Amino acid sequence: MPSPIRAAILTHAGGPHLDAYLTALAQCPEVEAVSIADASGATFAAAKKSLGAKLAETSKDAAALLTATKPALALVTMEATLAPPAIDAALDAGAHVFAEKPACVRASDFERLVQKAEAKHLHLMLALANRVTPSVQEARRVIQAGRFGKLYGVEIH
Repeated sequence: MPSPIRAAILTHAGGPHLDAYLTALAQCPEVEAVSIADASGATFAAAKKSLGAKLAETSKDAAALLTATKPALALVTMEATLAPPAIDAALDAGAHVFAEKPACVRASDFERLVQKAEAKHLHLMLALANRVTPSVQEARRVIQAGRFGKLYGVEIH
């Protein structure tokens, strides 16, 4: 098993799906520590409650947090108008980025970020909630029933 990673969450008060991300990171054994940046500080209490001892650091300054913690992965859950600078900062810090959608207002903003990620050999990923579609739910049922044997990966289109 690979070594656990450090992750950062870049968000704001009311960040989309933040509770679900906090819960997932708290339960993920591949993540050893999580830091959170929120200019308002409004999310810090919920992060502490969800992450417990996994919460490594909080900051109102995302750039300072990224520099101090050097996360392997940055999860950006912000409004589309606020996300591009946070994604840009995470890529500059050398982190792979998982961004809540929409991650920008203009495609040209995202195109620049994709080019930066590619140039740095980093992943820039968008969250898509396929898990709630009926076809994915049925696939999950069939997989959990063991009908395919041991799976090593799944790609859904």
